[in-house]
Amino acid sequence: MRKLLVVALAGTLAFVLLSARARTASAQTGGSFGLGLIVGEPTGVSGKLYIKRSHAIDGAIGLGFADGRGIHVHADYLWHPVVLTRTPSFDLPLYVGLGGRLQSHGKRDNRDEHLALGPRGVVGILFGFRNAPIDVFLEVAVGVDLVANDDTPRSGLTVDLAAGVRYYF
Repeated sequence: MRKLLVVALAGTLAFVLLSARARTASAQTGGSFGLGLIVGEPTGVSGKLYIKRSHAIDGAIGLGFADGRGIHVHADYLWHPVVLTRTPSFDLPLYVGLGGRLQSHGKRDNRDEHLALGPRGVVGILFGFRNAPIDVFLEVAVGVDLVANDDTPRSGLTVDLAAGVRYYF
C-alpha cells in the first residue's frame, strides 16, 4: 500500500511539473493548470492540464469508497467537443474522455490487499467562469476492472460519480 501511495504521489508531482510547459487555456483567466478538490469517487485532490482549448488531461488521487475505503487514482484524456451554453459570466462545455483507474484497499474481511486496475470512460459538464480562474465540474465515469488480485465476486464494471472545483494557475 505504501509503494502505491509513493507511485501515486510521484505521478501527481510529474503532472504538476508538466503544467509549466503547457499553453494557456483561453477559456480561463488563470493559467492552463488547475488544482482543487474532488468529492465523490474519489474524494481528494483533482488536477487538470489544458493542452489546447478543447483538449486536456485530468487526474485525481484520493480515497475511494466503492469497494471499501482505500486509495483511488485516475487519469483521463479529455475532449470538450461542444459548449452547451455561453454567457458573459461562464461557459458550460460538455466533456468526454478516456483514461484509466487504479484502486487499492488494505485488508478487507481478513483478506490481503485488494488491487483493481482498468480503463474508464468519463462524461461531464464544466462551469468555466470567465471572470475568475475557477471551474466547477460534475462527472460520471464507467470503467472495467481488467486486473484484480483478489477472489471477490464482482462484475468488473465500475461507476464513479464525482464533483469538484479547481483553481487555475
